Amino acid sequence: MLKAVGSVFHVENRAMNVVARYGGDEFISVLSEAGIEGARHFVARVQDAIATNETLAKFGISFSVGCAEFDASTMSSASDVFRAADTDMCEVKAARHTETKSG
Repeated sequence: MLKAVGSVFHVENRAMNVVARYGGDEFISVLSEAGIEGARHFVARVQDAIATNETLAKFGISFSVGCAEFDASTMSSASDVFRAADTDMCEVKAARHTETKSG
């Protein structure tokens, strides 16, 4: 299943960007010159592709995404960007969990 998800990321990715598996079931994508809106557009394409992928659709795959943009005034390393993206992902997960509980 992870191979199928990774395949979707690679298909939806532009050649100038990097997609890699970053742990057990985590992937990262470094999007050059995309900005936050471009990153969110990429995420939407991946979500649509996973939802319509024959192999993945039957499993009801869902995923959480965090987006961050490098800001030289507040960030000095890739770790800072990863931390910002992780914080964003945690906020997305918390919001989804709250919606599920209250909805």
